[in-house]
Amino acid sequence: MSVKKLHIFYANFFSQRDYDRFEIDTLLSEGVDVAIWEMTPLFLQSQFKAQQPKPLAGNVQPTFYRTIRQVLRDLATLTEADHVIFCLPPSFRSYWILRRMGQLNIHYSTIYMSLPRVFFPMGKEKILFYLSTMNLHKGLEILYKLSGLQQRLTNRPQYSLICGGTDTKRLGQNARECIMAHSLDYEIFRTCKGNVAQEEDIAVFIDEAMTCHPENLTWRINNVSEELYYPLMRRFFDWVEATTGLKVVICAHPRSNYSDREAPFGDRQIVRGNTCEIIGRSKLTLAHMSTATGYAVLFRKPIAFLTFKEMSAYTQAYIRSYADELKRPILDLHQPATWPSIPFMDVDGSVYEGYMERHIKLKNAPDSSPWTTFLRHLRTTQTPNA
Repeated sequence: MSVKKLHIFYANFFSQRDYDRFEIDTLLSEGVDVAIWEMTPLFLQSQFKAQQPKPLAGNVQPTFYRTIRQVLRDLATLTEADHVIFCLPPSFRSYWILRRMGQLNIHYSTIYMSLPRVFFPMGKEKILFYLSTMNLHKGLEILYKLSGLQQRLTNRPQYSLICGGTDTKRLGQNARECIMAHSLDYEIFRTCKGNVAQEEDIAVFIDEAMTCHPENLTWRINNVSEELYYPLMRRFFDWVEATTGLKVVICAHPRSNYSDREAPFGDRQIVRGNTCEIIGRSKLTLAHMSTATGYAVLFRKPIAFLTFKEMSAYTQAYIRSYADELKRPILDLHQPATWPSIPFMDVDGSVYEGYMERHIKLKNAPDSSPWTTFLRHLRTTQTPNA
C-alpha cells in the first residue's frame, strides 16, 4: 500500500523555520497528508511552560502530546498508509515509543543534517562544564545511553534522509537505506535567492536568544545575564556601524521574545523570518554559532564570529569549530582594542566551496528537493517487513 500520510515526531518546538525546512506545503501539494506530533510538552516540560508556541503560518498545525499514554493511544490508529518521520531525541520515552511502533509494525524514517564537528576534548574544562550543567533531564539521558536499550530495538528505520555534503556519509548507518540530498537550508536558499535583487548597506546579526532561549532551562548551556550581554552587543554594533558604514539589522531567533524588553540591541531593526533573504541583501554576517550561517556561505558573504568569556565552554568550542572550518575570524566582545586589526570583510571563495561540499550540497548533485527525493523513494520502494 502506498503512503498517504507522513507523521512528523518532533520534540523541540516545531517553529515556522521547521515548517519551511520540512516543506510541509510541498508535501501537501504532492498529495501526501501531514501530521505534526509536537512532543515538546512531553520531552521538555520546563521549556514548554516557559514559552508557549506560536501558531504556524501554513495549512498544518501541530498536535501537542503531554503524556506517553496519549502517544501510544494514537499510534494504535496508524495503518500501512502511514509513515513516521522520527525526530525524537534518544531517551527512555522515545524508547517506549519506538518499541510500540515495532509491535504495531509502523514504518519510520530518520533525518540527519550535517554540522561542523565540535572539538571539545576531555579535560578539566569539559568535566567542569558537564558538572555545572547536570540536571535530572541530563542524568536520565546518560542512564538511557548506558542502559543499551537502544541497541535492543529490532525495528530499524526504513530510510535515513541524509541532508548535506560529504560529511553526512557517516550518518544514518542503522537504516535499511540512506537517501542522500542537499541540506534543508539549501532548499530555502534556492527558493529565496531569486528575491534578492541587490545588496544593501546592512550587516546582519543572526540572533540566538542568548539570554532567553528556552533550551537553557533544560540544557543550561548558556546562562548569560541580560545586564552583561546586551551592552556588549550594542557596543560592538556601534563600532561595526561606525567602521563599515553598514546598519546592523537583527534577525531574531524563532524562539526569542523581545516584546517585553525595551530596545535590547539599541535603536536597531529586529526582524522575524526571511533570514535567508536578509542575509542575501546584506554585506556582512555576524553570528555566534547559528546554523543559519550557512546562508552566508551560500551567498558568499563575509562572516565574523562573536564570543566572550562568559559563554559556556561548549558554546565557545562550537564557535571555534565553525570559525576553523570557514577560516573566519573570531572577535572577543571584551577586547575592543583588537577589533580594528582583525580583517573580517574579505571572503575566500575556495574555503566556502569546501564547506558547501562537506555540509550543504555535494558537487554536481541534482537540485531536487530533499522531500521530493524522499517521497520518490517512499513511493517506488516496497515496504519491508519490520
